[in-house]
Amino acid sequence: DPSMEQVLRQLMTEVLAVGKALGANPEDKIDARLNATRKRAAAHKTSMLQDLERGRPLEIMPIIGATSELARLVRVPTPTVLGLEAWTFYGLLLALASYLAWHQFCLLDLPPALSRLQELRS
Repeated sequence: DPSMEQVLRQLMTEVLAVGKALGANPEDKIDARLNATRKRAAAHKTSMLQDLERGRPLEIMPIIGATSELARLVRVPTPTVLGLEAWTFYGLLLALASYLAWHQFCLLDLPPALSRLQELRS
């Protein structure tokens, strides 16, 4: 997907910039990394996908959070990383809110609640 590739390229560029600001000397081989990933992706399951399949907690926030925290420390702008961090956090909040709403719904004493609704309709 071209739009996803554009996001991945921007994320990789930002992560490389953070690494360089910290004194690392990463190679800027984004094209080579993307091409290698395309070739191996069909036969490989990432550790995060394996965690998802096994119902384990995902490492999304520790990975993204570490990158954004380091970026702040070295004052490197990372708008794509921050956007992904916000989107992920928002998604986790929505999932939590949905879980809590469902849990509360399941705890309702439905027959009296339905009786009260019928009374209100009359």
